[in-house]
Amino acid sequence: PRPPTPTPRSNRRQRQMCIRDRFNTDNIKFFTYVDSDMKAIRFVDEGGMERVLKVSDLDQLILHDPAVAERRGSSDNALIRVAHHQKSGRMFILQTKIGQYKPDELVETLFEWDKEHNPRFTSLEGVAYQKALKYFIRMIADARHIAPPPIREYSPGSKKSKDDRIRGLVPLINSHLMYMLPSETKLLEEFQHYTKDGRSKRDGLDALAQVTEYFTVGWNQNTHDDAREKWKAQIRGLDATGYGQRRSSVIDRRSRVRLVG
Repeated sequence: PRPPTPTPRSNRRQRQMCIRDRFNTDNIKFFTYVDSDMKAIRFVDEGGMERVLKVSDLDQLILHDPAVAERRGSSDNALIRVAHHQKSGRMFILQTKIGQYKPDELVETLFEWDKEHNPRFTSLEGVAYQKALKYFIRMIADARHIAPPPIREYSPGSKKSKDDRIRGLVPLINSHLMYMLPSETKLLEEFQHYTKDGRSKRDGLDALAQVTEYFTVGWNQNTHDDAREKWKAQIRGLDATGYGQRRSSVIDRRSRVRLVG
């Protein structure tokens, strides 16, 4: 039998699914460093105002998705330095190193970034190869008689696939809270060409997806203040018994009694 002819509704649904499987890179914002010392960043906020932030005032982390990356076509090593501005909820991708390079070069870069920028910690995914890399980092630090970079094992859990973790970045991008350098073309291309079929490069995205575990995406001081005001308004609407004056509250209370009974 011939396959059914696609209807306009099914075509529209397929297009919607295709859009959900991709990132809208138009929502990604960009910033620049004020000086060559990279101690301050300049960007334009949602209202069109130019703003400057000191990097030292941001909560910095290093995210790492290790790979052997010793032959052409294998997975890339990805090292990403990110920072979070807690008051506004913005996240800045300060620096990346994504490509085909050996683990010893990656570890050297990790030591350099840790010494120069003093991040809160470096996040490593806690699986077999990454655990060995963590031991290797400690061994090098002991040989050099220095303190090893603070390491935290990232455990995504068996319930979340790699694509699920990467798709967790969508709210961050859609809320216009993620900023990156225009020169970070490799990571930008991963966003532009990402598909769920696994054919596109996504090692940088996999490393960046760890950020949702450590930073509260989209929850900033403004949303906190709005929630607090709504809570105060609800309190003012209660009577001495703790129930609201409106009839809807009485109905809700009765429905709760019926459910319990």
